[in-house]
Amino acid sequence: FALQPDMLQLGFLKLLKGSRLRKEAESFGCRYSAATPYEVRRTDSMTPEDFFRLKGCEKALDLYYHSPYARRGALYLLGEGDSFAFFCDLGEWIRGETLTSPRRRLEALWAFARSQGRCSQALREILLFDFLCLERAPSLPLNAAPPDERERRMIRRFFQIEGKKRFPDGAENPWRFCQVQGFDYDLLHYDGTTEPVARRNYVLFDHLHKEQTDITGALDRQK
Repeated sequence: FALQPDMLQLGFLKLLKGSRLRKEAESFGCRYSAATPYEVRRTDSMTPEDFFRLKGCEKALDLYYHSPYARRGALYLLGEGDSFAFFCDLGEWIRGETLTSPRRRLEALWAFARSQGRCSQALREILLFDFLCLERAPSLPLNAAPPDERERRMIRRFFQIEGKKRFPDGAENPWRFCQVQGFDYDLLHYDGTTEPVARRNYVLFDHLHKEQTDITGALDRQK
């Protein structure tokens, strides 16, 4: 895990028909499912609960490490801790949860952090930033604060003055695919492994071109 691979998969042993391991299963107390894929359920050294815990770890890795929606948030929560224990504990927390939507995934991770007394404004903003990188959200998750009236005026003025220059490809209404959000931390340059730098800034999320741009200076000129 320290190598930070793009994907880290847990594999579970299957005792296929005709295999040597299947023929010798009794010798190491192995029990496996009667139907395909004949996955191992317990052995002399691992209980069914051990396998459930590993399954939870696999689910947590898939939802929070392989997915870009909350990867940096998970890494921030992990910090310098034990990655295996962290994802096992997170898997236990989300056991039985469906979590099909990105918003629900963020909310579940936030609830897990709260259960450990780890909620913070930095974590909220990291999760919000990653969420907005992937989709426009008029209703922000995690009770995050949207731009206030003063900020909305600055944003409207920004698009009036710089909209055509920034979007020369004929986009008449950038509001349809853009969103501007203010942050108290510099997350454009944050890799998820340390504490983010505290700095009030505004980020333009351009979902048409899949880009994020710091427009703090441009908005300051609209005050």
